[in-house]
Amino acid sequence: MLDVEDSLRRVATTVDHHYQHIANRHEFMRAWAVQFELAYTDFRVIQLALQLDGKEHELLERFTATYDDVYEYE
Repeated sequence: MLDVEDSLRRVATTVDHHYQHIANRHEFMRAWAVQFELAYTDFRVIQLALQLDGKEHELLERFTATYDDVYEYE
């Protein structure tokens, strides 16, 4: 399996920062939106690694569904 540790860390950090920003009712910042969009690359790296592995289909489905939910919330 591909090493996705950095991608996992970046996605988790970005989602956490965005949640805190929204929960604290801060104003919209374009920089945050750009950061969130850049995190999509990390999401795709993780998704691709899970697809290539082929053994974690349930995890792939849950990860993708969770990211889709976060994206809709964003």
